[in-house]
Amino acid sequence: MNNKTYPSPKTTMKRTAFPNNLFQLTPFFLLLFMGNFTQDLSAQSAETDSLGCILSVDQQAQPKGGMAAFYGYVMEKFNYPKRCQAARISGYVLLRFVVDTDGSISNVTAIESTAACPEFAEEAIRVLLASPKWIPAQSKGKPAKAYRKIPIKFEAVN
Repeated sequence: MNNKTYPSPKTTMKRTAFPNNLFQLTPFFLLLFMGNFTQDLSAQSAETDSLGCILSVDQQAQPKGGMAAFYGYVMEKFNYPKRCQAARISGYVLLRFVVDTDGSISNVTAIESTAACPEFAEEAIRVLLASPKWIPAQSKGKPAKAYRKIPIKFEAVN
């Protein structure tokens, strides 16, 4: 996989001199991200589940370059579904996935998504699986295979 880190969207805007009006910047859709949403999925022990994921970690897995860089990558790679774009459907996807000890992503599942446009979930999963490796979670000072959740909100614009 590509180990390239992606600049934050704000940095990209400055370098490429995009217009100040975001609607001019993105004619088909506006991709909104809902903060750095993470959740520990279990009790405070070093227990593992059937996939070998540690259920409680000291530090969550992070994309290389941070969440802003990751969201910039998603914004660049996400293809707004044509049907949803034509119908001006906005949506939301909450992805749950595993980050392995080498930073690879697997077992991606959309645990919440907009029923009116299931293509949002499919496209978000495609983009996440194609993303550069992440920095793995840490448990007791060592890389750990662990779950991560991220929400993504999509808004249709003119």
